[in-house]
Amino acid sequence: MHPAQRALVRPRPDRGHLVRGAFFPDELAYAPTPHAPRSPFTVGRLSRPSPDKWSRDHWEILGRVPGIRSLNMGWTEQTQRKLGPPPPWAECLAPQSLSVAAFLGKCHALVGLNGGARENWPRVGLEAMAAGVPIVAQDAWGWREMILHGQTGLLAGGPDEMAEQLARLAQDEGLRLAMAEAGRARVLELAEPAAILAGWAEVFRGIGDWGLGIRSQPAAQSPIPNPQSLPCASPSA
Repeated sequence: MHPAQRALVRPRPDRGHLVRGAFFPDELAYAPTPHAPRSPFTVGRLSRPSPDKWSRDHWEILGRVPGIRSLNMGWTEQTQRKLGPPPPWAECLAPQSLSVAAFLGKCHALVGLNGGARENWPRVGLEAMAAGVPIVAQDAWGWREMILHGQTGLLAGGPDEMAEQLARLAQDEGLRLAMAEAGRARVLELAEPAAILAGWAEVFRGIGDWGLGIRSQPAAQSPIPNPQSLPCASPSA
């Protein structure tokens, strides 16, 4: 996205309030799955089964990661028609085949790559960070706000960069675990109840100020008619 376009989508405190959705990190235990050298590196993709949530580049990108094992949940016939049949190193599960915690417990990293849909504030990202699963996601939309690139996860500008970032995590266990720890701290910050409550308080304070402004306006020149004077208000026989 061009810098000028980016500026257009930044929050404008003078025109509204930014309030993030409530999330409870403690519902997911922080338990990063260790990755031993020369063992399969499991990259997860967890999404609803809408075609615009799955990229046609999915298999091509993951196939370039050393020792890849791909775990995908949200797979349907419709998804397969778009991406093609899974390669031998991939396992595809129907929606809700596992709990979120069980799915993330099998992953060393999570990939956030859509096929048309734009992410606002992807809950799966919060869930992954809470569980200790580093994310490699598109450098766009809500991912850009959620992930601190190089600290709590990695952002990628395109398929080539995404494959490189996933390979980087597969080959550097120290970096992967450091990002998992930083991601957990980040999600605790983003989900802080006091901050979310303060945001909503600003929203309702603004509504109250707006209401006071409306009530302080002069009364309309045209008087509201007395309901008793209207034909429909006459009592029936």
